[in-house]
Amino acid sequence: MVSSQRWRLLVFQFLCISCSLRVTLSANKLLLLLVDGMRWDYADRENLPAFKQIETQGARATKMRPNFPSSSYPNYYSIMTGLHCENHGIVSNCMYDAVKNETFDMGRNPESYDSFWWEDAEPLWIGVERQRKKSFLLSWPTCNVSIHGRKPSVCREYSAEPLQNGASLKEDIKEAVASLRNNSADFVGVFFGSVNHLGHLYGPNGTKLNSILKELDGAVAELLNITSDMRETLNIIILADHGMTSFTKGINLTERMDLSDLVSFPIKGSLDVGANVEIWPEIHVDPAELVNKLNNDSWGERNFTAYLKKDIPERFFYKNHRRIAPVVVMADIGYYINSFASPNLPTFNDTDEHNKTVVRNLGGYHGYDNTESDMHAIFYAIGPNFNANSKVDLINNTDVYQVMCKILGIEAAANNGSWAAMRTLTMFDQLTTSTSPPESTTSSVSSTLSPTLHPQSGGVNAGFVILGLLIVVVLVIVGVCICKKYRKREYDDLAYLKNDFSFSRTEYTDRDL
Repeated sequence: MVSSQRWRLLVFQFLCISCSLRVTLSANKLLLLLVDGMRWDYADRENLPAFKQIETQGARATKMRPNFPSSSYPNYYSIMTGLHCENHGIVSNCMYDAVKNETFDMGRNPESYDSFWWEDAEPLWIGVERQRKKSFLLSWPTCNVSIHGRKPSVCREYSAEPLQNGASLKEDIKEAVASLRNNSADFVGVFFGSVNHLGHLYGPNGTKLNSILKELDGAVAELLNITSDMRETLNIIILADHGMTSFTKGINLTERMDLSDLVSFPIKGSLDVGANVEIWPEIHVDPAELVNKLNNDSWGERNFTAYLKKDIPERFFYKNHRRIAPVVVMADIGYYINSFASPNLPTFNDTDEHNKTVVRNLGGYHGYDNTESDMHAIFYAIGPNFNANSKVDLINNTDVYQVMCKILGIEAAANNGSWAAMRTLTMFDQLTTSTSPPESTTSSVSSTLSPTLHPQSGGVNAGFVILGLLIVVVLVIVGVCICKKYRKREYDDLAYLKNDFSFSRTEYTDRDL
């Protein structure tokens, strides 16, 4: 008869396995390719067969709406946290924190790596690490920041020089796939910045941009090829942070009024230029008076709107964080605010067809009203958790985080995402029926977004898991008792027949185990 200690050990091992099944059975691998600045229609106007293959075999949202402002860093973090900018705290590429008296400048200054900028939220890669899985970030901007005391298992930071191309992206993709294949990583994020860079220089219709799009498509084709044997376990998501639009003209705020005695810019960088400008008035200046002067139409056509922080339209979800300035000036799409310089457009040095240096105006920009179609981004996905040949017109980038958590089988933090459109694209409908958070008051495809934070869970509902484990425990205990009683009776019966059967306690124990 088996000792009670051995039975207890077996029960304990069984329970451990049962607990681990929740993650094991619900989790798959995930590779995320973030293509900076790839506008929603880029893949349609060029011959990009790899993107077309994903659209046919996987899922696509025709447009993915960014958060406001439609700039890079705010939307990197919205994608990876599922939060509006006013909730996650990365409110601009360049920002000022009056409490800390520090500035943030897209990772170009050491202060951008201070943890406090990032700790209003938990990005996906930190959630992965906290829940005992592994995340790799390759060519990813500012990935080496410690957030809540954690970093990704592997971080290779993005470098703008040399400019990424199709070959370098293929190398990153090969490394990403290898780490997923050998189980070094559960989640890998790969960043590609050249589409955005060339869109800025030459505009959304430039020939050099079209060339890099074809190189990107070749890298995606390579990704699909080398992962063809991983289709049952690997999900691939390809998306962008924002779109791009052509410039119309520059705006000089100083032509409208003398701001030198009214405005203090205690920060360095470009808070006073771009699609939107953050103004921190001097202590003696009434922000409302400043806004009224800026919006005075007697100066002529202005092509911008100045807002008090409290009056910023609700649809932007951009008024409830200390890093948002008291006055925010938003340019009309295609206009560029050069508030303390000349009204001319920014320029860059280039070479012409004769390899001579020429000065050109920047051709494209972003950061504008996030409802503008030119600001919308791509979303493509393929894998076991996505429906083949599924398509929706519009999603919000805050909707993606919860999907990634479910793919990875991890608990999602509270977020602003909605399942309204994502149910069509994913195979999670049967899970979200009982475990998803309450829907927002408006659809994720409407022009108004819900500010509600939704607590979520990844994988299977925790309550059902606990109940199931309790049932298993009871059944195991009952089974053990019955088995022990039956075995004792069998042993006693066999003892009477010892003259007819060769039987030892050792043999009995070995067979039972």
